[in-house]
Amino acid sequence: MSTPYAELLVDTARAPAALGQRAACAGDRQLVYRHGGLQLELMLQAGGAVATFVWGQLSRAVSGRPCCAARIELIDEHSGRVAESETDAFGEFSFAAPRVAEGTLAVETAAGRFLCWLAPRERELPAPCPGTPSA
Repeated sequence: MSTPYAELLVDTARAPAALGQRAACAGDRQLVYRHGGLQLELMLQAGGAVATFVWGQLSRAVSGRPCCAARIELIDEHSGRVAESETDAFGEFSFAAPRVAEGTLAVETAAGRFLCWLAPRERELPAPCPGTPSA
């Protein structure tokens, strides 16, 4: 039996920049997933060309109560585990990991295991301003 994937609710890499914002910070990304009554909020921050810092919180979707002692693993595009952590009493976790092109976050609780796919960042580039020479 395969491990189920969580539903992606929010991915700031796929949202348009706010009105009046000249540029979004290309290194930061927030994601929210939901699976089986649990919600995972995730923040990814680029740490230069070779690292990613990961912070998150796992909670019950309806009550907001934290899920402690859950195991979180970052798995790269080659199915190799590159980092792991465990949620604390507040359902929070963090780790620094090598930069991965795409990967999966595996979440394991006493009730079971689910996966959160971390798709590559694919933000459309803005069109050049009128009169700007093309490259």
